[in-house]
Amino acid sequence: MLVAAHCPPGTTSCDAAGSTISCSSCQDTWWGTMCENRCVSAHCPTGSAHCNAKNGTVSSCDYCDDGWWGVSCGNRCSSPHCPVGSVSCDPVTGAVDSCNQCSDGWWGTQCQTQCSSENCPLGVVSCDAATGSATSCRYCNDGWWGEICQDKCDPGHCKENSIICDDVSGDAISCDYCEEGWWGTTCTEKCSSTNCVDGYVHCDHESGETIACDACEDGWWGPTECDDGWWGVRCQTECSSGNCPDGSVSCDHESGAPTSCNQCNNGYWGPTLFGVRIWLLGVKV
Repeated sequence: MLVAAHCPPGTTSCDAAGSTISCSSCQDTWWGTMCENRCVSAHCPTGSAHCNAKNGTVSSCDYCDDGWWGVSCGNRCSSPHCPVGSVSCDPVTGAVDSCNQCSDGWWGTQCQTQCSSENCPLGVVSCDAATGSATSCRYCNDGWWGEICQDKCDPGHCKENSIICDDVSGDAISCDYCEEGWWGTTCTEKCSSTNCVDGYVHCDHESGETIACDACEDGWWGPTECDDGWWGVRCQTECSSGNCPDGSVSCDHESGAPTSCNQCNNGYWGPTLFGVRIWLLGVKV
């Protein structure tokens, strides 16, 4: 005698031998002529699906496999920065609970925070998905190098913050500006000019062409250029005038003769800020 195990009492029809031939309804989660088939949905755990007793069409699930949600668990949990299949979410609403891994460049329980590192441009940083600690950068901001751009490029003879170096090796690539006395793509060439004292040459930072010489070699002469307030063959002598404070005097770069003072010692007056040549009267107040 064939008995239908999943037909509710009083719903069976049977033949003369007492074998069940059909059921008018089935126990929950079963379907078929004799309720011989379990309701099945791809992402509902076994025994949790409810379906049409006649055709097996799933109408709902009590709960879903991890990573799926919806009435019949037909929707995959998703979050913008979590790889497919790594997301856990509320089975009813789909609200993300957590991700077991993050897309590159993101971190946090739900991968909601973008990785960052001080000297890496945003969007090129990889980091620990749990802590956010940077692990690598695809490239660095100008002036920095290293795995997470933690090392400052060695400026050499480049002016501060004007150097660009290789992100991996730290080798200089280019400089925007060189220190005085140096030239070249990475400011590694020293300015030089025949008959100028080494270290006293000013040159074009790109071509190396001499612009000025602060001091000539012994036995040679020609135009030299000193900073204001200094004079002499190597610009090593400070301009001075008896009744002007140190550092306030402008003078001829070759002879040292005072040309003006921008202030006077107490009790004296004379040349003005505009360089008018007025002789010192020496009148005390």
